[in-house]
Amino acid sequence: MKIFYAFLLLVLITAFQRAGDDIDRTAQLIGSANISELAKDFAPVVDLTIMDNESQSSAAAAKNLLTVFFDKHQPRSMKILHRITSSPKFHYGVILLTTEDGMFRVAFSLKNNSGHFQLTELRIETSKEN
Repeated sequence: MKIFYAFLLLVLITAFQRAGDDIDRTAQLIGSANISELAKDFAPVVDLTIMDNESQSSAAAAKNLLTVFFDKHQPRSMKILHRITSSPKFHYGVILLTTEDGMFRVAFSLKNNSGHFQLTELRIETSKEN
């Protein structure tokens, strides 16, 4: 019986680690400004907010807008502030992105589409933290 409980514990730990993998991966791609790789996870339409500019963009348009942003704001470091992975259908992450010219709060939503989480919303705002 102890072996069964040990196996069950191992399965649960693995499941929780995988639940955060998509948050970590997305945060790392944003933190390294790897927009080409990040764009592979875009939903067909992305709700994109960069500073005060809000739009519903195609995946290609969102990639272009993010490329322009990161050309102006080269990341130096990234820190995950919040992660919500309690739902198997929806994950949410917030990171603090430090760039050469300021700090930004980046929030993103991921929705499960047939076992693959797609980025459906991305918000970049000037951070109030210093």
